[in-house]
Amino acid sequence: RERAGSARIDDGRTKEEVEESRTVQLARVSRDTQEQAIPEVERKLVAACEKYLLIAPGAKDEIVIRYKAAFLYYQRQHFVEAAKRFGEIILRWPTDPWSQKAADLSLDILNGKEQWLALAELAEKFHADRRLAPEGSEFEKRVARLAEGARFKRAMEVYEKEKDYAVAAKLFQDFVAQHPRSEYAPAALNNSVVIAEKADQLDLVIAAAEQLLREHPQADEALQKPALLSLASACERSARFPEAIRWYEQYASRWPTDPRAPDQLFNAELWREGLGDEAGALAGWQRYVELYPTRPDAAKIAFNICLLLERQKEWGKAAGCWAGFQREHARAAAPGQRATKKRSRGASCARTIRPPRRRSWKWRSGSRSCRNRSGCRRSPTRPRMPASSGSSRLSRDSLPSSSIPPARRTWCPCSR
Repeated sequence: RERAGSARIDDGRTKEEVEESRTVQLARVSRDTQEQAIPEVERKLVAACEKYLLIAPGAKDEIVIRYKAAFLYYQRQHFVEAAKRFGEIILRWPTDPWSQKAADLSLDILNGKEQWLALAELAEKFHADRRLAPEGSEFEKRVARLAEGARFKRAMEVYEKEKDYAVAAKLFQDFVAQHPRSEYAPAALNNSVVIAEKADQLDLVIAAAEQLLREHPQADEALQKPALLSLASACERSARFPEAIRWYEQYASRWPTDPRAPDQLFNAELWREGLGDEAGALAGWQRYVELYPTRPDAAKIAFNICLLLERQKEWGKAAGCWAGFQREHARAAAPGQRATKKRSRGASCARTIRPPRRRSWKWRSGSRSCRNRSGCRRSPTRPRMPASSGSSRLSRDSLPSSSIPPARRTWCPCSR
């Protein structure tokens, strides 16, 4: 390769040192990349390299010569031949830095061609060779990440392109088992949840979603939110209602401003009330009205809160609740709710504020009858006044006061 006119070669360095200092330019590899014709000059160079290796086997610079010939094939996008030659270098000189460069180019070929399974297998092979990838080295970490990514993309390929959901689910589960701390693990668990949901495998949905939320609390919200919704729904569909309530409420508490949060809180309190936990449901409904007062169903929820207070015989609180309902939700309430509200409010006030007992006194003129005979204290019958010849009826004023018996009043408890 020609050098710029201003560039100079240090005569104190060997050929290997000069070659190692160059930066390798990776070719643009894609699935549709076509092989290029190799120019005559480069073909002669490859032939010269091979002739040199035959004449001087085991030479000190043998690895450099082999790498140069393989790189020419790589540049002209003859990737099959280039990968073959790179593989020979890696197998014969695994500890040499040129082998790591050859390994990088071999992996780049498979990565560009999107041959994920072959890429994963080759990267795992390189990673397992401690001579090529010493533990803790930068090359070892890079190859490990590449192997993980290739395994994940292979599972995605089976899921999206091949549409084999059962195999894809198994690949995602195996991936998480082999790489539990991988950066791709949350996405793999989320995909497992999606596949299990499509197959109505509720137990697998619950297991994968719980693992995602438990082991990856710092995962992106775009993964955590759907997983939490799927988990709550799966618990509800499998009749695990207490767990469903917990996950619904957790979603509403973690993301109260999310558009889906009101529905999750509503579902949780609906199941609480259905399971007989009226105290818990009352607290949840009150929180719902407090957080989402402008929701269309806020009036219905406020109405239900007042009914719950009455069922719990909290008459004072119920009276205040009905007053607040009249003040804040009267316009939004349905006509039936307004009528029920008036009756309920009156009942609550009657139970809350008891007026003093008032005795009802009635004049009795000889009648011994009462609506409640057993509870009446009856007085003796007042005698009839004799009729006069001058008038058909005598008045009290026409008789002496000593001859008029005092009027007796009869008290009836049934008239209270």
